[in-house]
Amino acid sequence: MQHRHGPRARAVVERAFELTERLPRPLRGAQQRAILSVLSERMLALLREASMNPDKIPETPAARKLRLFLESQGRKKGRAEGEAKGRAEGEAKGRQEALVTLLRARGLSPSQDDEARIRACADTAKLDRWIAQAATATTVREALGAKTSGARARPRAPRRARPASAPRS
Repeated sequence: MQHRHGPRARAVVERAFELTERLPRPLRGAQQRAILSVLSERMLALLREASMNPDKIPETPAARKLRLFLESQGRKKGRAEGEAKGRAEGEAKGRQEALVTLLRARGLSPSQDDEARIRACADTAKLDRWIAQAATATTVREALGAKTSGARARPRAPRRARPASAPRS
């Protein structure tokens, strides 16, 4: 195999690797090393190139069936995760638009920073809370404020000056 590197030589090498897959694990590695030791540099380069393309690596029909099944399962899982993420992003975007529209309809003008904060929020529970607060808020700051428990804190009474105490002896 040192001087052969055409399509036929490549087919022989691929078939040899296919056959080694049937060997017991300890013997398989030794056989693969033996095959690689008799190949020319050009054939090794072709094998390296083939290893970059998983479809060109020889595999048994059972291994191929398993690989295709696992790839299919991975695609299904990835598709489901992508759809869920897209749905969540769409719901958040809808709430963001609703909040900005509500603020403007109530005559409140969100600043660019306020709009950026709204658009950066992907938490639908927080957006729902902001929408509810915006329904009665008198300012954008109040609408986007922290969650309130219904009762508002009373402002503190101004502090009274303390009378100067007599020096201690």
